[in-house]
Amino acid sequence: MTEPTSRPTRQEETAAQFSEHAAGFASAAAHFSAESLKLIGELASVAHYKLAIDVATGPGFTAFEVAPYCDLVIATDPAEGMLEQVRRIAKERGLDNVEALAAYADALPVDDAAADLITCRTAPHHFPSVTDFLDEVARAVKPGGTFILADTSAPEDDDLDAWMNDMEQRRDRTHVRDLKHSEWRALLAEAGFNQNFEATTHVHMNVRDWSARTGVSDTDLEAIIDTWRNAPEPVIEAFQINRAEGPREDYSFSWPVFVTRTTKT
Repeated sequence: MTEPTSRPTRQEETAAQFSEHAAGFASAAAHFSAESLKLIGELASVAHYKLAIDVATGPGFTAFEVAPYCDLVIATDPAEGMLEQVRRIAKERGLDNVEALAAYADALPVDDAAADLITCRTAPHHFPSVTDFLDEVARAVKPGGTFILADTSAPEDDDLDAWMNDMEQRRDRTHVRDLKHSEWRALLAEAGFNQNFEATTHVHMNVRDWSARTGVSDTDLEAIIDTWRNAPEPVIEAFQINRAEGPREDYSFSWPVFVTRTTKT
């Protein structure tokens, strides 16, 4: 008799999807030239760190951005395809202080209070539990250590929040939720982090390219395009939606990004 196979967990499904599409993320301008990436580098540059950890590193761009200020950066991600991109790009850039390791965001491969700096960019909206993630960061970073976070963030208006998260889930089955700024502040304080910097940046994208990175089917893509075509005026204004030039109907837009630097108490 054939043994029943266990169903992959949400974390495993997410890792598998990102591993499959890793090359597309590595070549996406939204990931290697975003406003939030430059800002994270500036926020990290005020000190030097013996050990840094970049959580859910993807192709590694945040790890590379902070590497000049660190003796060692451990770039963690559960998707092996992403870690392959990290190793490839680090070699191309001549970065010998970036190490790629497989790990989930709630199980980092370091001892308690080991890290001087932890970063995480454009990933927590995929995590099954942001609370578990923040608790793990609090465990791994030293008291007085630095945690820099950036993630796409929903507006405080409930209707805009619902529209944004609905579109994210239709485009990407691994999406859990874009949190509001107010929700992030509360969760960070509860986990024992004091904010000393906060800003809102934006990530600018086109719907077709954004959807292609997660393998959206043609049928689902046309339904998504139809939703953007008929977006209500408050949505158009909030997310800077415009008809994009090109032979096929497409729309440019921007998502707000919450960026903060905190200190572990």
